[in-house]
Order: sequence, then structure tokens, then C-alpha cells
Amino acid sequence: MSRELTPTENAELTALAGTPLQDITQQLVKIADPDTLAGVIENAPLGVDGKKDTKKAMSDFIEQIITPIASNPQLRQRILEIRLSHDLVFDEGSKDELLDARGVVDTSKAKSLVESWIKYIEDNKNEITAIQMLYSKPKNVGITYKEIKELAERIRRPHPTWTVDVLWNAYLALEPTKVRKSAVHTTTDLVSLVRFTLGQMNELVPYAQLVEERYAGWLLQQENLGVKFTDSQKWWLDRIKDAISQSAHFDVKDLEMSPFTERGGTDGVLAELGNSVEDLIENMNMELAS
Repeated sequence: MSRELTPTENAELTALAGTPLQDITQQLVKIADPDTLAGVIENAPLGVDGKKDTKKAMSDFIEQIITPIASNPQLRQRILEIRLSHDLVFDEGSKDELLDARGVVDTSKAKSLVESWIKYIEDNKNEITAIQMLYSKPKNVGITYKEIKELAERIRRPHPTWTVDVLWNAYLALEPTKVRKSAVHTTTDLVSLVRFTLGQMNELVPYAQLVEERYAGWLLQQENLGVKFTDSQKWWLDRIKDAISQSAHFDVKDLEMSPFTERGGTDGVLAELGNSVEDLIENMNMELAS
């Protein structure tokens, strides 16, 4: 299995195990190695009767080998999930939809999917960082794009058909008045899906639309406070808003990436928005993100 792991999967399992998975695998192989087992028997300690206690020696040896996995249920669960994701055979000629042959939404399938999704969120609220953060901090939570990607990956392993589009359409089939349609979905829409599932949103809104609406409200709030931005300042703010839509958070280090470098990066934004730009960005993160 270790040969099939992606770099991300390998790093995750290494972090959970506290040692490279390859090291654990090499130790497990020893259980079936005749030479190793012969050595264990040869070096078995003497029992109370003065004879070698080979049974205890073998038991201690096996326990030592399997302890890294046997004592780590989270590691075992991740290994099973990853194994399943690699074993799955996909039908690339078909598209997952909640429709029957006539194009009519199958509400029974949608209901079953939503119920399974709700259970998944509840079961993993203390296991997956993104769910844990959204569950415990309903407003202005500092969730990162990395954590959202981790959530998407964790969902994909046991449930490869649970794409954002499929989950969104399931809710749309059941609660059409509470779900906004969208032709395109992004990974950050998972934030909206989780929040809606947790009852923290009355309407399921694509994340980018949510950020856009909050941004409009934030600009109006700034104007009411007497702050009026120039067109050149708005150029920076608009693109910071776009970055938040795509990544759920904006880091000042991103100023040294495109499109910000087109206008001087950090130096350019300081010239336009002043030395308090970090506070401004943090305020935008608080008001627009998550």
C-alpha cells in the first residue's frame, strides 16, 4: 500500500503514527519472517521450570510489533479509508446525479444522502479540524483553505461520490426555497454546506456569493464610518475579497503573489492603504470569511 500513497497521504499517516509508515510495515513483515522468528525462539528467556519460554517470547515479540497500530485507532481508521479510496473502481463514463431516466429529481435518494451527510458531520465533529472549528465557533472562525481541502479529502475517501455538486443538489431537491442554485461550485462551498447542515445558516448560499454580499455590506459600513476608498484602493480591496472567496482567508504573504505583484505587492498596498493595512486585512477576514 505504501507505494500507492500520495505525498499528502504519506505525510498524514506519518504524522498520525509518529514514524514513517514504511518503518511500521517493515516491522510487521518480521512476523512472517522465518529467520526472525527463529531468532526470537533462540533468545527466549528461561521460565520457572528452567526451560525456554518460547510462547511468552513470541507473544511479547508480536505485541511489540503490532502496538504502533493496535494502540492507535485513528491511524487504523485513516489506513482503512485510504485503502478503500485506492481500491475503488470508478465509472468515468457516468456522472453522479440525483436524477432518474426522465430527468426528475429522485427525492428519496436525496433524502437518504442528506441524512447520511448529516450523520457524517455529527460523527466527525471532533475528528476533522474544519468541522470541529465550524461546529464550535459559529461566527468569524479562522478556518484555512488547507483545512477545507483536508475536509474534502477526508470526505472523498469513504464517500467518493459525495462531491459538492451532489450534496448541494440533494439539498436543492429537498429544500428548494432554502438553497440557491449555482452552475459552478468550489471547494470553499463545503463551508456553506457544513454551516447549513449545522443550522448556522438559514439559506444555503455559494461561498463566493456570501463573501460578495458581506463585502458590499462591509464597504457600506466603512462609508457610514466616514471612510471612502479611491478607485485605486478599491482595486486592492476587490482582489483581497476575491482571494477570500477562493480560499476562505487572506494572508498578508499573499500580497507577494499574482495579481498583487502587478501593482508592487506589499510595497504597493502600503502606498495605497497605509501602514494599517494588516489591521484592514484582518478586519476583512473577520467580516467576510467563513
